[in-house]
Amino acid sequence: MLNFRPSFVVLAVAFGVMAITTSIQAGDTKASANYKKNKILQPGRTIVDCVPSTYFNGINDQRVLKNELLAQATEFTVEAIIYPLNAFKTSPQPRFLHLESPTDPSHRLTMELRITDNRTWYFDTFISSPKGELVLIDSSKTHPVDQWHHIAISYKKRRLTSYIDYSVELQGDTAFKPFTEPQWVSVGARLNQVYWFNGYIHRIEVTPKALSSRDFKLSIPHC
Repeated sequence: MLNFRPSFVVLAVAFGVMAITTSIQAGDTKASANYKKNKILQPGRTIVDCVPSTYFNGINDQRVLKNELLAQATEFTVEAIIYPLNAFKTSPQPRFLHLESPTDPSHRLTMELRITDNRTWYFDTFISSPKGELVLIDSSKTHPVDQWHHIAISYKKRRLTSYIDYSVELQGDTAFKPFTEPQWVSVGARLNQVYWFNGYIHRIEVTPKALSSRDFKLSIPHC
């Protein structure tokens, strides 16, 4: 097995001020993890060789670290470029990103899919804090597996918005208390090692600013 690890932190100057843009990028061997049961990830298969990506087997692949992704952020955007496989029979509720306070498990943000029996999926995102919680999910809004997708959420002034392939999917309102400390970040599964993601992740980017679709940083690979 190759020592093929994603890189987790990139600092950038954006929006005319000093802003922290945090990226999770496949294919870099410099990153280290902060979790005793972490696995070394396998490189992508031939179908995605033209795009640097990390394969998650849907069984026990997970990356976990502790990082100040959203510490003190009152607004934010999370983007991901993923390639979900048809895991309906083995892992139909994959969670590909989970951020959680180390002192309060109920203070968290999750992004996950629901795989259907007809080779499609729909999006499920959840935010929860001492100020409130909200789920955005609609089983009628489905998308195909076995291809690249851009998935994003943004939060600002109580409004949570989800986007699929740069179009608004769902919206809802809730109060959300900002994280005040470094968060646990799990990629490929829920933090407690259930709901494994089966597929490829090219990149995840977290920005402490609510972006509109025209300002998103990540692009869907075309190859």
